[in-house]
Amino acid sequence: MSSATRPRGGLEREVMACLGAAEGPMSAAEVLAELGGALAYTTVMTTLARLHAKGALTRQMSGRAYRYAAAGDPGQVQATLAAHQMRRVLDSGGN
Repeated sequence: MSSATRPRGGLEREVMACLGAAEGPMSAAEVLAELGGALAYTTVMTTLARLHAKGALTRQMSGRAYRYAAAGDPGQVQATLAAHQMRRVLDSGGN
């Protein structure tokens, strides 16, 4: 799916679904391969890093790269992402 046709937040949902279905933590290269390889590696890395910063993913060092996993059950992860979006909207408003 091209970025022009992907809805806002669609890539994050695809990455979360990929990691949620995995049997264990995955590297960025494994996530990229699972998503079909049509994206740039750096796009997947950026998405993983942002999801980690939002608290939706955990990561652990494995050699020279991180391996990522969902930070909880799918409902908890969705709640964490929604809370992050609400906090961002509230912080950006003047009133």
